[in-house]
Amino acid sequence: MCCKDFFVVSKGTADALYWLQPLLLFLAGLLFAEPAVWYRSFLSCFVTLELSVLAISLLFDVLANHAFTEKRIQKQKKRNPLYVQEIASCTMTLLTFSQLMAWPLARRALGRPTAFVDTFADSMPLGSSLFFVLKMCLFVLLADTWTYMKHRALHHRTVYVFHKIHHTFHDPTAFAAFALHPVEALITFCPVMLFSVDGLGIYAPFH
Repeated sequence: MCCKDFFVVSKGTADALYWLQPLLLFLAGLLFAEPAVWYRSFLSCFVTLELSVLAISLLFDVLANHAFTEKRIQKQKKRNPLYVQEIASCTMTLLTFSQLMAWPLARRALGRPTAFVDTFADSMPLGSSLFFVLKMCLFVLLADTWTYMKHRALHHRTVYVFHKIHHTFHDPTAFAAFALHPVEALITFCPVMLFSVDGLGIYAPFH
């Protein structure tokens, strides 16, 4: 092995982490104060997202293939859609997201402080609508910056193997919108763990 390739993540490692990482995140739920609450929060989040994303993707796919065919840039796909692979990859991404999101959701279920607030007024810093707009702009800016830096970093040859799956689908459908390797999904969505922190004032009326 060439010295410069020593730090390049191998395909074998990426393939192993494809299954190992979700398993470890799932087992990490046992570390929560009340594991049953964590697993209920995880399952509820995952099922809701999976059904919602699949339904919306199906709608977009039907519209793209039957309603707006004349407005498509690519008039005819060069290859048959890889629906099974796209859905499987998307499901793994939603699995990772739900495992991360389960932490703040479980804390909220136990009545513990989180970033979520029940009223719109509580989400406004100092009760000012101007500060609320500035806060939302800052959130969007930070999220977009994180996404850009993450994407740029994963195009480096040492870790590109984690991002390669995203470019596997050359004629993608809407089902490939969240087609990520679990490691990339973890890096992409790990900031949602900040929802466990009190004080961010995110309006989310769960009840």
